[in-house]
Amino acid sequence: MARILVIEDDADIQALMCDVLSESGHLVFLANDGREGLSRYRDHYPDLVITDIFMPERNGLDVILELAPTNAKIIAMSGGGDLDPSDHLDDAIYFGAWRALAKPFTASALISAVDEALAGRNVIATPMAVASP
Repeated sequence: MARILVIEDDADIQALMCDVLSESGHLVFLANDGREGLSRYRDHYPDLVITDIFMPERNGLDVILELAPTNAKIIAMSGGGDLDPSDHLDDAIYFGAWRALAKPFTASALISAVDEALAGRNVIATPMAVASP
């Protein structure tokens, strides 16, 4: 069991991720934006942080830049909005994320990324499987 902080501003995605991770035996902490996420990180010192890139207050790249010097294991995720998410996910890897997930992703892709990060396997950003409609 790992302690995982999920920083995501979309309540539906946050709830789905919490369910998937909890069902896999992890203890999950939630934050709605980067500012709250950094505060929760300092409160709980999780084993892994999963952060969205585009959020109000402080964005995911701010979170990564602040946590990277602590050697925190971080997974970045983004749907990119109107932009190509791979550009931002490549930036996330460059600035210290261990793994990157393009939204939408499947539950199995999430668990695989979490397992790899927790095992210490740093993986270059690649497009993940797309969830079926």
